[in-house]
Amino acid sequence: MADTIGGAVRELIVNDGVVGGRVWADQAPDKATFPYVTINDAVSAPVAFGGDGVTLMIVRQMQVDLWERQDAEDQDVARAVRAALDGARPVLSGRTVTRVTVDDAQRFLEPDTHIAHRAFTLSVRHDTSAF
Repeated sequence: MADTIGGAVRELIVNDGVVGGRVWADQAPDKATFPYVTINDAVSAPVAFGGDGVTLMIVRQMQVDLWERQDAEDQDVARAVRAALDGARPVLSGRTVTRVTVDDAQRFLEPDTHIAHRAFTLSVRHDTSAF
């Protein structure tokens, strides 16, 4: 069980098995095997619900990036990553319940490197004790 929201999102993707354990924060190591995923955590973390001057919930925005070789791109991989994330409710350290929503998915082609890059924008709703 993960201790952080970024770790919980990583566990969802790893447990799905579509890219194995090839999931890293921010940047993949040199010569990573395709397909792989990178996670950019806490792009933004605005207050979602407040009451009586106290923040009750935060909506953390994250970006999950799927990287594939253009000539081996498989739409089923993108569908599986999205399905593993959208609507998931990971629990952090046995106490904090979160809810993940995929808000957007965009595909970019990097012609110089022949890499297909799919960027998923996530909203993760969580209480203020999670980080």
